[in-house]
Amino acid sequence: MTWQGLGPSTQAATIVCPRCGSADARTLRMIHEGGTSTSRGTATGWQQGYGSQPGRLVTFSTSSTQQTAAAKAAAPPRKRRNAVALIGLGVAIPPIALAFYYLLSNGSSGGTSTYAPVAMVGVAVGVVSLVVGVLLAPRDGRYNSQVFPEALREWEHTWACQRCGTRFTA
Repeated sequence: MTWQGLGPSTQAATIVCPRCGSADARTLRMIHEGGTSTSRGTATGWQQGYGSQPGRLVTFSTSSTQQTAAAKAAAPPRKRRNAVALIGLGVAIPPIALAFYYLLSNGSSGGTSTYAPVAMVGVAVGVVSLVVGVLLAPRDGRYNSQVFPEALREWEHTWACQRCGTRFTA
């Protein structure tokens, strides 16, 4: 990589690709942000009633993000949140499974329910998710505190040649 001045009266400089010599290089941040667009919208409309129910005014909200292939390839590193998601599932799934079991089995005759195996599977999945999440938490924490900051710093200093695709740091 070499720095190439634009002339004696300018302060700007360009970075030259070490592979092909092109001065058409951009940072990964520029590529990612330039190829990512987010749109949000809100619409209000009238929902017609059915039967004896009256119609009502409703509001719809939407949002979308679109990315070019180059923007996806130039995405920044992300912190790991696997343990948080698994612990959340482990805490949420068992009570939900037991609540559904309770609600669905109240009407069954004879005191037995065909929903018991489904509820037990739900509880088991929740417990397994919770245990795996707790086991992954230290690993995610180490990555986020030790590896992620360096990966983000490297990403912020990485350039990509727009002609040949070579990535290099500057």
